[in-house]
Amino acid sequence: MCKQINSGEMYFIVENGHLIQEVKVVKTDGDFAVLCCQNGCGWLRLRRSRLYPSREAAQSSIPKPKKKVVLSHWR
Repeated sequence: MCKQINSGEMYFIVENGHLIQEVKVVKTDGDFAVLCCQNGCGWLRLRRSRLYPSREAAQSSIPKPKKKVVLSHWR
C-alpha cells in the first residue's frame, strides 16, 4: 500500500485476486487515483490502498489458497 502517490509514477495493482499489472498514475483526487494501464487498454479509478510500489509487495498481498481437506467415507 502506498502512502504518498505522485502523478506520472508507476505502481502495481492486483486484478481479479491473482493478476499483477503495472499502471501509471495520471491524476490523484483525495483517496482515489486515476490510472492508465501499460497495455493502453483503458483507465481505472482505484483507492490508493490498492496501489503497491513494487511487484513483490503486490505479490505478498495476494492471499494464499487454502488446502482442501478431503475426508474419505471409505476406510
